[in-house]
Amino acid sequence: MNVWIVNPFDNLPVEGYRPQRYWLMSEAFARAGHRVTYWTQNWSHAQKDERRLTGGRTLEELSASLPFTLKFIRVPGYRRNICLKRIWSHWRFAKNWAALVSAATEAPDLIVVSSPPLFIGREVRRFCARTGAKYIVDIMDAWPETFERVAPRWTLGWMRRLARENYRQAAGITAVAQRYLDLAKSYGAVSPQHLCYHGIVTSGGEGDPSV
Repeated sequence: MNVWIVNPFDNLPVEGYRPQRYWLMSEAFARAGHRVTYWTQNWSHAQKDERRLTGGRTLEELSASLPFTLKFIRVPGYRRNICLKRIWSHWRFAKNWAALVSAATEAPDLIVVSSPPLFIGREVRRFCARTGAKYIVDIMDAWPETFERVAPRWTLGWMRRLARENYRQAAGITAVAQRYLDLAKSYGAVSPQHLCYHGIVTSGGEGDPSV
């Protein structure tokens, strides 16, 4: 099976970090015999700076050494977690991803896309509608609910519409917490759901995920 995984946020081992959720997911699919492409962005959400790859290697050199293909989407940067520049960056991530995959010679069978961000979910839905691929939404945080701490609820209607459509049209939904699965249901999601907590590789042994 050809699997695409789409998440712009996670730190990467090739930046000197421990493997996180979507890297581990990519490795797990690859070990199971699937062809995997992991799509992320060239901007580090943690460092608020361009990603810096360890060892001075190029992205192509790194991908050649991995059991899956790693691809970077170029985006404008942002300095704060909650700001209009971050929303703009997410929109560009989605549009730039859509532009790249429009030229793909082979569509995937399955796409796992993180939520947030929300714009990329819309582009994945459109791509899957054209190609017949299935997509899974993996909920990492409650958007737009998180933004209600700093913005009036009435200004976030566009985000609720995006979230509702992403959840309702997914072939399946996974999440890091039960309350996020319940949130998806409150938006009208009826597809199969699965709870999968956060995990990292511990210092006790390489390849040993800690849940």
